[in-house]
Amino acid sequence: MQPLNQMKFDIESRGLKISQHDWGSFGEIVNEVNYRKGECIFDMDETESPMLFVAAGIASANMLSDTGRVFIYRLFEQGHLCTRISSAWLNSGHDDTNESGVLIPFDYWKKEYLQGNGLGEYFRQKCLEALLFAKDVIRIKTLSQTRVAYEFLANEHKTVVQQAPQKTIAKFIGITPEAMNRFLRGYRKLANDKD
Repeated sequence: MQPLNQMKFDIESRGLKISQHDWGSFGEIVNEVNYRKGECIFDMDETESPMLFVAAGIASANMLSDTGRVFIYRLFEQGHLCTRISSAWLNSGHDDTNESGVLIPFDYWKKEYLQGNGLGEYFRQKCLEALLFAKDVIRIKTLSQTRVAYEFLANEHKTVVQQAPQKTIAKFIGITPEAMNRFLRGYRKLANDKD
């Protein structure tokens, strides 16, 4: 399916209505694009870079660390809208796969997002989905890192876990005391569910 048709299908599957006139106008200002694996889509220096609707493939947002190592901090899969990310490369895992998408000019996206009905509602939904996805990713990464650190202490330094204030353990792990409370509730529930 062509990228623009993929996007239209996604819009219609949500029950949103866009007039033929509005869709035709939209089609005239966007660009359907194809990228090779590893090709840069946006660069950090671009301000107000276009939005990318990912029609096929996986886009990853990458950053360069102070040591020069590239790391991925966000993934965008088919149907995601990449919104003002600092840098992204398509990265499908298949050398011969063509990744595709729809580039939407930032000014148009912003106007529709703030004031539009059909496409504006769609952009707002996609941004909310992206926010919730990012929140889940952060939660998963935090839970994993917190769990590894906590289990290390619990297994290797039991007296620390038994005697140190929870607030101290939270600081050592690198999370807030509130996050530690949430983690321990989930951790204990998981342990009880296994029993």
